[in-house]
This record gives sequence, structure tokens and C-alpha cells, in this order.
Amino acid sequence: MDGSVRPPPSAPSVSEEFIGRASCRHRNLVHRAAGPLAVLAVTCLLLTGCSSAAPRAEPVVHGPGIRRGVVYRTVGGLRLRLDAYLPAPAVSRRRAVLVVHSGGWVFGNRQTLADEAQRLADDGFTAFAIDYRLAPRHRYPAAIDDVRAALQFVRARAHQYEIDPNRVGALGTSAGGHLVALLATRPHHDGLTAVVSWSGPMDLTAAGQARTPKLRSYYAAFLGCAATRCAARARAASPVWNISRDPPPALLVNSTDELVSLGDLTELADALRRAHGTVATIVLPGGFHAEQYVSAVWPQTVEFFADHLRA
Repeated sequence: MDGSVRPPPSAPSVSEEFIGRASCRHRNLVHRAAGPLAVLAVTCLLLTGCSSAAPRAEPVVHGPGIRRGVVYRTVGGLRLRLDAYLPAPAVSRRRAVLVVHSGGWVFGNRQTLADEAQRLADDGFTAFAIDYRLAPRHRYPAAIDDVRAALQFVRARAHQYEIDPNRVGALGTSAGGHLVALLATRPHHDGLTAVVSWSGPMDLTAAGQARTPKLRSYYAAFLGCAATRCAARARAASPVWNISRDPPPALLVNSTDELVSLGDLTELADALRRAHGTVATIVLPGGFHAEQYVSAVWPQTVEFFADHLRA
């Protein structure tokens, strides 16, 4: 989370939203009617009402390409957006991956992992890189609520994006790795099929292993308090303390001497296995954190999604 986030490119100038519009074709009928016909028209409208037309089906989005700035949620007047990275057309419905950026929960945006999202599309996945609300203005549970909403949005529009709603995974790095792991450990996990976390902090409680004051400051900003002052909130926000039975398969990655303690990985892996989860781990030597080791773990990441998002 510290020093691993690449500066995002400038935001796109064109936003694309899919907005359904209802129509009432008979709204002006009375104004055009005259004499007795006006009475008949009014009576008809009173009896039948002026009903909106049925919502139009969203148009199917074909790849390859990028559909930028799609609004997936509006909360508190804030429009949260995602970019959809579309692979070449396929015979069957494609697998999808939600891509959740790093930044200590306080900075970053959907452009942070643009390269990784594009690489997923190049490998045949439909990738959805998302924004989420950031701390300290928006404390827990704002960010995880947004990630959950994004997953629901994507699955609900499976036909539009030509994806299989039962084959949706999530890739998160650093703070994003924490968020996708937290989603995966919740009961029912909202249909998430597989999860990959690179350097995700998994225990935000005072008993956790935050290695530096800066990391602890990120925790406090995300929680809205120091973990010692809001123990229940810190526990609720920690994947390692919220394991549900039969979680989706998980690939956890960490370096031996990086910003996030290796203990976070081992504790979560052990907890997931106790809950009958399928867990794979990659431990890298040295101090690289999250996106800093992308080239070393990309093949395993793609292979993991290919195996566990299989039809």
C-alpha cells in the first residue's frame, strides 16, 4: 500500500452509462382530443392510468475494447464507476474478474490496475476495474459495501456483458486484496467464485501485525479510529476473524519481508482451510509488495482463475 501504486493516467473524458428511460405514449392524448372525445379520453386515462413502458433490455456489449465510466452505484450523491475490459467475442459466456485497486483505502482509483485489467482481457476474461469510496471521508464499511455492490451489478448484467454470472472472480492488491478477501469470507460471499489477493492485510485488530506506523495509520483511516479504540469494528473489518463455511477458492500472495506481514497470509490460509476452503499460497523472497511483484505471479494468477472459473 505504500509506494506500490503507479500514478494513474488521466481520467477519461467520456463517461458511458446505461440508463433506462420509461415513456408514456398517451400523455398528450387529452390535449389533442376535442368535444365529446375529450371526455372519452379523460375517462380512458382515469381507468387505465398512464403507465410507463416496460424497461428496455440493456444492449449487449461486444468486445474487444474498453467500456469506460459505467456507473455501478450511486450513494450519497456520489457516482461510483467501473471500466469494463472486454475480450474478443467467444462462443460461450465468458469468465469475469472484478479488479480492486490498492492505495491504503485512502487513494487510488479504477485506473490503478488498468494494465492488469487489460492483461486479463487479453487472456480471455472480462475484467471490471472499479472505484470505491475512500477513507478517511468514508470509513468502514463503505468500501466493502461498494465492492459488494459492484459484484452484484456485474452479475445482474451478465447477459449485457456476455459473461457467466456463476464464474466471477476477484483480484485485489494490497488494500484491494483485503477487500476481496473480506468479501470472500462473508456468509454466502455474494456469488463470488474465486479470489486472488496480493499482499492483502487480513487482521486489522490491535492483535494484528501492522509492521509500521504508516500502515497503522492506514488502518485507522479506514476504520475511522485506532484499532485499540474500536475493537469490534476492527474485528468485523478483518477477513481472518470473519470466516464463513465453504468459502470460495483463494490464492494468497505475500513477500517474506514486505509492508504487510507474512503472518497475515498464513493466518488467513489456516483459517480458510479450517472452514473447508481451497487455498493456494505464493510466498516470495524479499520486500516487494503487491503490484511490485506482478511479473513474478501473473502466470499463476491467470492459471488460478482459469482453473476455478471453469464451467
